[in-house]
Amino acid sequence: MISPMAKDAKRKSESESITFRVERNVLDKLRAEAERKMESVNILGNQIFKEYVYWHSPAAEAGMMYTSKKNLVRIMDKLTEEQINQIVDEHHI
Repeated sequence: MISPMAKDAKRKSESESITFRVERNVLDKLRAEAERKMESVNILGNQIFKEYVYWHSPAAEAGMMYTSKKNLVRIMDKLTEEQINQIVDEHHI
């Protein structure tokens, strides 16, 4: 009899093959990154897909955006302490 944990492990490892055409310069960079991390391009690709599906896509739908730390510091420097406290209170940070 297969334990529920073993079934979950098997379910998590199920995969399907698909072919992509990737620009050569992008693929070269992916290969270099995979080599630096000592993992396969396949594993790196799966990490990229998961990050997009579970973080980047939902974040964009939620209205989140990227900005540099430098820009965020510049914005924060222009706010008063009272304004910062108001933002914190509004967003329950």
